[in-house]
Amino acid sequence: MSVNVSGERVIKKIGDSHVIWFQESNRWVEFREPAWFIYENFVGGNTEKEIAEKLEDRYGLPGEEAHRFCMEVINGIELSSRLTATNPSGEIPVRSGQTANVITDPVAGNTLLKEKEDFVESFISRRFAQHYYQINNCHFKISYGSPQLAFYIHRPLAHLEVPPPQKELFSIMLYEDRNYHLKITPPGSGNSRYFSFDNSGMLKQRIYVAITSHIYQIREDDWMSYIHASAVSNGTEAILLSSASGSGKSTMAALLQLPVSEVAGKNQSHREISASENNKYPGSQDDLNDMNSEPGKSLSPDLNFLSDDFVPVAAADLKAYPFPAAITVKEGSFEVIEPYYRQEDDADAGYPYSRNSRIRYLRPRFPVREPFQGKKINKIVFIRFNKGAAFRLEKLDTPGALATFHEEAWVSQNPGHAQRFIDWFVGLSCYRLEYSDNRQAVEAIRKLFTG
Repeated sequence: MSVNVSGERVIKKIGDSHVIWFQESNRWVEFREPAWFIYENFVGGNTEKEIAEKLEDRYGLPGEEAHRFCMEVINGIELSSRLTATNPSGEIPVRSGQTANVITDPVAGNTLLKEKEDFVESFISRRFAQHYYQINNCHFKISYGSPQLAFYIHRPLAHLEVPPPQKELFSIMLYEDRNYHLKITPPGSGNSRYFSFDNSGMLKQRIYVAITSHIYQIREDDWMSYIHASAVSNGTEAILLSSASGSGKSTMAALLQLPVSEVAGKNQSHREISASENNKYPGSQDDLNDMNSEPGKSLSPDLNFLSDDFVPVAAADLKAYPFPAAITVKEGSFEVIEPYYRQEDDADAGYPYSRNSRIRYLRPRFPVREPFQGKKINKIVFIRFNKGAAFRLEKLDTPGALATFHEEAWVSQNPGHAQRFIDWFVGLSCYRLEYSDNRQAVEAIRKLFTG
C-alpha cells in the first residue's frame, strides 16, 4: 500500500522494504529494517538518543553500534530532504506579467550569464543556419548559431528534414559561447522561453523535450519521465534497453529493428551473409538454419524501433512514445552493424561532416501504420556489453532495479507523478543482461516479448 505524506513524501512497501520518494531531491531511497524503524521514529519526532536506545532494546544492538547506525540513517534522511538542484531545468525565469524579453536572475546552473538585455539581444543579432523538420505531421524549425551545434543536433535529425513550409512554425534557436543558450518559441504566441546550460547533453535533452511535447501536443509538465534508453516494440508493447553510454544499447536497438528474414540474408539488397560471417548474425544459428531451409519461417518476432537514447513516458497513460532521432552507433560497433547497414543509407547521408566520423547515425525503421503511437512498457533490460564475458540474464528485484533505473532517467518532481511512477514501476519486469555475443543477446531480448 502506498502512503502520501504531506505532499512531500511518497512511500511504497515492496516486499520487506519501503522505498521513499523525497520531493526536495527527487530521490528514491530504500529502507529495510532496522533503517525503516529509524525513519518512522525520526519523522515521528523522536530524538537521536531515544531512537538509538530503542534500537538497543528492539534489535539487541550494542549501544555504540546502535548510535552509529542511527546517525548514518538520519544523516541520509536529512541529506535527501534538503538536496535541491539550482534551476535544474536550465530555464531563465521571466517576471510575472511581463513579456519574454524581460528576464530576471539570468542563471545557468550556478554560472552567471551576461546582462539580461545582451542575452535577449544576442538571439537577434547573431546569424543562424535554419533547418526545417517534420514529425507526426508537425513541422518545426531549428536555427543553429554555429556549425558545431548543427553537427551535434542536426545530424541525428537530418532524415526528418523537409523544405520550408509556408506557415509560422514552432521555433528553436541555439548558440554557444562559454555556455549553450537556447530560445524556444511556440507558433503564434510570441512568448519565448530561454535556457542556458554548461553541458551539451542537457542542451540536447531540453531540445528533445520541447520537440516531443510539440509533436504529441502533451504539455511538458505532463510527462512522467524521460529515460536514457533505447526501445523496441512488437507493435503492442515495448521493451526498454537502459544503460550508461557506451554499454551497447544503441547497437542492440539497431540489430533488433532488423527483420529476422533480412538479417538471415533474405531481402538483403547490398550483400548476402557468407558462412564466415555467421558469427555476426544476431539471432541463433538454429534460427538461421531453419529460415534458410523453410522460406518465410521465423521463430522470433519482427520488432519495430521506438526510440534511441531518449524515451519519453507520459503520466496520463504510462506509455512510451516514439522519438524518431537516428540510432547513434559509435565506432567500436561499426563492424557489428556493417553487414546490415550501408553507409550511404545512413540518416545523415550527404551531410558534409559525416565522412570518416566516429559515429554513425542509422535511419530508424518505424511501422507503416501508426508509427507514432505510444506503447505500453512491460519490461526493462539493463544492458551491458562486456567483451569476453559469459552470457548472463537475471531478473532484478524492484528496489535494486529502481536504484539502477534512477541512474539513467529523469523522473518528474511532481508528487502525483511520483506516486504514479512507483505504482507503475513495481509492475514491470526488470532484468540485467551482460553479454559478449550479440546473437545470444538479441535472441534473449526477442524471447522476452513472447515469454
